[in-house]
Parts: sequence; structure tokens; C-alpha cells
Amino acid sequence: AVYFLLHIRFEWRERTIARYVEPIGHFAALSVPLITGTVGVVQNSLNPLDILPGFCGFSSFPPGCDTNEEIECQRGESLDGESINVYFWFSVTFLFCFSVIAVCMILITLRVRLTELRIQQYAGGSTNHFERTRETGKQGLYYIGAFFVTIFPVLMIQTLYDYRYQKFYFFFAILAKLTLPLQGFWNAWIYLHKRFRTLTQQDGSLAFVGRLRENGTSFLSTRSFRKKSNRGDVSDISSEPQLKEQDPQTIEC
Repeated sequence: AVYFLLHIRFEWRERTIARYVEPIGHFAALSVPLITGTVGVVQNSLNPLDILPGFCGFSSFPPGCDTNEEIECQRGESLDGESINVYFWFSVTFLFCFSVIAVCMILITLRVRLTELRIQQYAGGSTNHFERTRETGKQGLYYIGAFFVTIFPVLMIQTLYDYRYQKFYFFFAILAKLTLPLQGFWNAWIYLHKRFRTLTQQDGSLAFVGRLRENGTSFLSTRSFRKKSNRGDVSDISSEPQLKEQDPQTIEC
């Protein structure tokens, strides 16, 4: 979302983004889990979560020892159970990421709409369907929806856990196991689905498969030629017969 915002809304070049923005993103993606994980290990408070089985976070162990006096805590006894993990995940991570994605998509859509308005003014204002604006808005809603679908089961688990609805809790716990790892898959599908749909609508499914095969064969042959060229297994291009230059006056239009 931030990449598209900088590239479309603020017209940053890819080289500038790769030099100044991508290092910050990589640092944040690596440092946040590394720091939080290190703190949890040092404090002996990184334990399995009772609210979300199969995931670990800042919690006491065994589960429920912080609220049940009959259970003695072995690790993380100084923590307030699941509240630390819930407050961090929902109030900070979820709200921050959701806000960033939503704001970026809205600003990009407004930028595309402004561009179409300018084109309409230069063209005399004959037609204006805002096709690009609608397409960009749909794409932005897809990205926002993908993030919401990924996090929605966790939101339901928290609600059901608080009210002790064990009947539906298991269903959303399984659903969370399926949706949380698929954030990248949803984004990749949103980014590529329109291209695949365009190819299939133009030529049909069989022609689409054939085109993929041709592109794959061409790609592999190009890589093979480059490898042979690097090893010196192919003849020098300069040794091939060159075309004779023609007089510009003899070339027919």
C-alpha cells in the first residue's frame, strides 16, 4: 500500500523507493518480531496462548494460572494473562495496519480521479466515465477486504472467548489457522487476477494455457541462451553475417 501510494500519488521513482523506503520496511519487519521475541524469551513470558491454541505470545503458563489460584504458574506469572497480547495485537497492530491500508487506498483513488478530471478538461469535457477511478477503487477495496478477512477470525475468537461460546469458538479457531498465513496469497491474487481474467476473456481458457506455455518456453530458452553465452558455448554474435545497409531512398514506405 505504501509503495503504490509513493509511486502513484507522490510520483516517486522505483529507485528512490528501493533506496530510502524499502530498507525501513525490511528493518521494521525484522526488528519488531526479533525484539518482542527476545523480550519474551528473556522474561520467560513467551508461552502458548489459551485464547488462540497453536500460537504463542505474552502469556502465563499453564493457561489460566493467572486467574485460578489452584493452578501454579510456571512461567509468566507476573503477566496479566491474555490481556497484554490482546491489547497489543488489536489496539496497535490491527488498527495501525488497517488505517495505513485504508488511507493509502483512498489517497490513490483520489489521485486517479484528479488525473481523469484533468484529462477531461484537456479533452474538452466530451466524455467522463471515471473508469480508472472505479477500477482503482475496487482494487483498493480488495486489499482492505483481504486484510479484514485475514484478521476477522481472530476478532471473533476474542469475542467468543470473552462470552464463553465454546460451540462456535472451535470453528473460528480453525478458520484463523487457515486465514492468518494467507495474507500474502490474497495480495498476490488481487494483484494478478485482472491480468489472468483479461487473457482468458480474450482468447479462452485453452488459448490462455497455450500462451502460458509459449511464454514459459520462451523464458526458459532465453535463460538457457544466457547461460551458454556466459560459459562461451555459443558462437560470437559478431561472427554472424550482418545485413547490408540499404539506401534510405530505395526503402519503400
